[in-house]
Amino acid sequence: MRPEHLVRLAERLCDRSPEVRVVGVHADRWPGGGSIAVNGDTFPVRWCGSRLAVSQQLSALAEGDRLIVVTPLTDADLGLDVLARLARRRLLYPEPWQMVRDAYGVSSVDPRLPMQTWMADALLGARPQGRRATPTNVLNADSAWTHLLGHYLGLPSGRPDVETIIRWSMEPDTTGRFEALPAPFAEAVWTRLAESAGGLGALLAAGIAAGHPRELLPIGLVCDLLFDGEPEPNPLDSVLVQAAARLEPLLGGASVEPARGRDWGVAARAVFGALRHDRRGEWLARAESLLASLKAEAFSERSSVLPSGFASRLARFAEAATAAITSARSEALESAEAAFRRVREHAACDEQVDRDRRLEMAMRLVRSLRRQAEAAKDLPGMMAHHAREGAFEDWARRSLLGGDEHPEIGKFFGALYRAVRARREERNRRFARAVRDWLTGKTQGAVVPIEQCLARTVVPLAKARPVLVLVLDGMDAGIFRELGESLRKHGWRRQRRSEPEAVLAALPTVTESSRMALLSGAVMPGTAGAEKSAFAQHPDLLKVSRSGRPPLLFHKADLTGGAAEGLAAPAREALGDEQRRVVGIVLNAVDDHLAKSEQMQITWQIESIKLLQAILMEARKVGRAVVLTSDHGHVLEADGVKLPGDGEGRWRGAASPAAESEIEIGGSRVRAATGQERIVLPWSEAVRYGSKRNGYHGGVTLQEAVVPVGVFVGPGEALDGWEPEPLSYPPWWSKEEPRPAHARLPLAELVDPGSVAAPQPDLFAVADDEQSAATACWDWLFTSEVYAAQRALAAKGAPDDNTVRAALDALYDADGRLPVLCLSKRMGAEPAHARRAIDGLQRLPFRGAAPLLDPDAHARRAIDGLQRLLNVDGYPVLRLSADEAHAELDATLLIDQFGLEP
Repeated sequence: MRPEHLVRLAERLCDRSPEVRVVGVHADRWPGGGSIAVNGDTFPVRWCGSRLAVSQQLSALAEGDRLIVVTPLTDADLGLDVLARLARRRLLYPEPWQMVRDAYGVSSVDPRLPMQTWMADALLGARPQGRRATPTNVLNADSAWTHLLGHYLGLPSGRPDVETIIRWSMEPDTTGRFEALPAPFAEAVWTRLAESAGGLGALLAAGIAAGHPRELLPIGLVCDLLFDGEPEPNPLDSVLVQAAARLEPLLGGASVEPARGRDWGVAARAVFGALRHDRRGEWLARAESLLASLKAEAFSERSSVLPSGFASRLARFAEAATAAITSARSEALESAEAAFRRVREHAACDEQVDRDRRLEMAMRLVRSLRRQAEAAKDLPGMMAHHAREGAFEDWARRSLLGGDEHPEIGKFFGALYRAVRARREERNRRFARAVRDWLTGKTQGAVVPIEQCLARTVVPLAKARPVLVLVLDGMDAGIFRELGESLRKHGWRRQRRSEPEAVLAALPTVTESSRMALLSGAVMPGTAGAEKSAFAQHPDLLKVSRSGRPPLLFHKADLTGGAAEGLAAPAREALGDEQRRVVGIVLNAVDDHLAKSEQMQITWQIESIKLLQAILMEARKVGRAVVLTSDHGHVLEADGVKLPGDGEGRWRGAASPAAESEIEIGGSRVRAATGQERIVLPWSEAVRYGSKRNGYHGGVTLQEAVVPVGVFVGPGEALDGWEPEPLSYPPWWSKEEPRPAHARLPLAELVDPGSVAAPQPDLFAVADDEQSAATACWDWLFTSEVYAAQRALAAKGAPDDNTVRAALDALYDADGRLPVLCLSKRMGAEPAHARRAIDGLQRLPFRGAAPLLDPDAHARRAIDGLQRLLNVDGYPVLRLSADEAHAELDATLLIDQFGLEP
């Protein structure tokens, strides 16, 4: 008789007879104390080993006192006079399963339960307090195990699956709680786990029984490596076979079959992936230690989770990618692509975002080097090629300068940078000669010099709307591309007409001459003060300015209103004045970065440039178009060589002849900028004249002399006579992925052939058969548990099922790829209505409401809602193409994520 048994017995008796005062209970022993609590009342409990002891206890009772007598005697031993004072005039003989029925409020229990002799006591100890134990009138096996496993072990289910068991095994008190179970109870738990989690459950139970519950996750992570998706271990990999055999002592002698090992690995990866990042280190260390004890470290590359696996994959990628830039074999590039995919499949890439970006940039450059593009022969062609491809190379290779923690990757980055630089050096040599010839009139070409930039770009814009000329001093075409992507993400859209995509900086490419030329419209040297005056008097800008509101220029010192006050009031007022048709702002973020330490790496986003967000917000309020440009670019320090020369800039007088890495240039533009007839400029990016800095400018490289120009409008804005220019990337920027798996192949396999009578073959019924396959798949999708969970998470942001069906049908018919606007139209979004509404608003005298409507916003919101519904845990079942112009359905991933199986 245990105390909890006595409590249940007394509760049941008092519930039926509240007036009960004295209770006699037969028991072989009493391990409890001197009282128990019954429904809020206290009952004294006395152990009486003889009739005399019972009589003494009864004699000592006062009127109204309560007492429970526990005795090994029988009714016959006590006599009628004693029995007459007990409740029901007899001793109560507790029956364990009756107490279970009473405790759980049921009339019956599963007939299989009483076969477990230990279970009644365990269930009485596990009875939940303060609530009904089971919603039915029967205590079945699942309910009983739910209470038992939850109370004694902390498992959340009475029928736990593999992932639940692994998660439970990771709790700190798991081992102690399991060891505290009596032997029959523990054995029954092993059996239960094996039953609820299948064949793999038996292995997990074996590990628990062997005393290693805390090793279930590490073993699973190692199994993911040992079996690695292969049908059987490779006969040549005897080390793996031996390693798998060394797992047996941890599992009580049980062996891991390949199929079970793969399942264990899949479950372990899922559990690991759901862990907080700060908890992962402990389990990765355990798994690495286990791998070492199994003597299988050489195969760590097969793991998509372990740090050693990531390091091995990085080494393999470095080897393959280095071969791809040194070998002409076509298969070398494919090997590098495969190794890169393996790296990105590793879980570490999800955590190391910056490193993943560097690796991706490196792979892009490898593709670029392997691409045999025809070289431009004239100066306009060279500038156009640099604006469209070379800029992306500069963006990518800037990421390599930080190196990498992995030594082999670091060596590869170095080799790759040198290879890209070698190709650029040849391009820069030809570019410098072309510039020299153009400046001296030897060649002609449609080159727009920087002093014509505002007249060609700003003047046509300012006739229709106010304009912000945003000059990022020192910004090269690579930063322009990176910043342009950030602008797009914030809703700004680039526009194109006939304005130049890039202009040629004044030489030398220094602020004093080239920025003055940009802002004044003439090549001449000047200071910041002179720039303000020249900008206000720019003859072409004055023609489109309102009377009394000439062009107004702000420099860095004019923009800050205080230590933490943000954009200065004069700048806000100027930007907000629609009658001020042209406002110019010079930001020095890039140029300042060049003068600082080379140990800082910056990603050029709107957020990373102080005050830029505030400036753009003020521009949006009055519908200003933004002309984003620079005065010159720059080259970065990367193992540069110092040449004899004066000053910090990358130019010098022509007192001494030009060296191999230099070129001598003259002409009227040079004379106007410097006062000298001829100057010497480096065409190589690898030399400098001054002290070492983060970057330099002044020379005649593509990076320094090709100045990007872009026109942007805010969300919902449009420019009459201009066309939106989608964000375009060179072919090598992203590997051409296989088209998303067409629904017809994987979806058709989901149709149960037994559910449809086989008709006579009809050559013209193929499309209908394929459509029926898709329809069946959508039906399974809408009834799946995962889909229901996704819909609950997406809430009101998700489209209804009919809209989802229409979208999937459209993607199915289009081989899994549709323009975003077409797909949104099939989903019921009508961007044309929004566009007409915006056109009407733009004809009104005010412009404040126009940015609130975006004709493409309907399409984006429709696609966003569909993605929230279909992209389980972030997996890209539905994704956008690189230029965000197309939606792509990965039907195979759809099947995997939603478990669409007949």
